[in-house]
Amino acid sequence: RAPSFTQLNSPSSESQIPGNVADPVLCPQNPGNPVFCAIRPLGRSGGNPSLKPETSKQWSFGFVMSPTDWLSANVDLYEIERTDRIYVLTPQTVIANFQTFPDNLVRGATGRLDEPGGYIRGGLVNADGDITRGVEVGVQANGRLGPGKWRANLDGTYVDSFRSRIFATQNYRELAGQWDVQDLFVRWKHSASFTYTEG
Repeated sequence: RAPSFTQLNSPSSESQIPGNVADPVLCPQNPGNPVFCAIRPLGRSGGNPSLKPETSKQWSFGFVMSPTDWLSANVDLYEIERTDRIYVLTPQTVIANFQTFPDNLVRGATGRLDEPGGYIRGGLVNADGDITRGVEVGVQANGRLGPGKWRANLDGTYVDSFRSRIFATQNYRELAGQWDVQDLFVRWKHSASFTYTEG
């Protein structure tokens, strides 16, 4: 999946990050000093023209059953491994992983993040990726009822596992059934319908 025009070319914007943070370099050198350990620098984000496309490797295995002319069902097992996932890097993530992103801590004239010219660069990057595994099911039935015809349909997906990580050096984090900062990873979702027609 190629990055969109907006993801590649959206202009940079700056805003003060919410809440106080500790300078990951200067706070350990000055422990307890609020000048370095309780700062609120600017965060900068925007498009990234260096983004690479997301890629994936996947497999699926399934079967379809149709025991009668009015009933059919299908089951599909799948696993998808996605790499170079396009991810929004927050200033807080940069601070927590400052050794991975040393150039994203831009310092002012005296070396501080919270002075003029200093900021934390976030925005869009290519993260390591995620692995999801689950099963898709479907049931379709139809028949006659009085003068009309009815049709029922159910299509659902059960996510057995959704593991994700930002950096290859991290352990995968299981997200299935949980709320993440950017999304809700429900285990079961489906669409169901019943229609009745005459004429």
